Amino acid sequence: MRRKKITFEDLPNPGDAFVFPLKNGLYGVCRVIRKSTKEEMKFYGAPHILIAASSWFGKNIPDEDDPSLRNILPLKNSNYNEELCLIWVDEQPGSEYKIFGTIVPSDDDLKLDCYKYGGWSLATQAEMQWQRNNEKQKELIDDQEFSITKEHIFPKSLNEFLEYAQFEHWQSSVSRVPLIRISNLLTKTVNEVFSFGKNRDLKGIEIIKNFIKDTNKLNAKYTFIGTNEREELFDILIALLELLGVQDPEKIIDEVRDW
Repeated sequence: MRRKKITFEDLPNPGDAFVFPLKNGLYGVCRVIRKSTKEEMKFYGAPHILIAASSWFGKNIPDEDDPSLRNILPLKNSNYNEELCLIWVDEQPGSEYKIFGTIVPSDDDLKLDCYKYGGWSLATQAEMQWQRNNEKQKELIDDQEFSITKEHIFPKSLNEFLEYAQFEHWQSSVSRVPLIRISNLLTKTVNEVFSFGKNRDLKGIEIIKNFIKDTNKLNAKYTFIGTNEREELFDILIALLELLGVQDPEKIIDEVRDW
């Protein structure tokens, strides 16, 4: 069946603002920016309207006067390289798009253009971008919480150092033999440092340097120290050196380590 010829009367008007539901329970917003020009109609073959998705997401239908609705959603996923979420359409929106008000396009809005056209796919694109944005935010929060957690459990006593030296959380990333050997090396080093009592700062630095040298040899043989393991070894060594009153522990570690 031949499609009915589209006119601008069949399409939403510039300024019309729509709300649409996302699968995550939130709402997204899109709005009509402008109609296609005569030159653009020649290119696309029919009247089109340019629509834009907002970077706003919320639990309730927003007020049309909310200025944040004007911000256009940037697409930063693998399929779109820092493009704004814009698309030309030549059809009415689906039933999931509900008009809730009017957002009059600004002069800058009217200058917008894009080279994509198709259907009302903004809901899908907006939801995908929301997921990516929040996955990234979750990573940042997790990193922050991990940093805070490490700070709170930073070892100070002999028992805390010995418990840390078991490296139980390395079992999923480090094979059994190097895991046992690095654990034994660190346990021996911690016990030696603490055995010197009040004079431990006199010999402790040399003990720690020997541990780093032994770790160099162990890693050369088994290659088990990755980014996470390196950071954790740094933490434990810094804690030990600071316990000895060393002012610049990183310098001592960097002088000896080759991992």
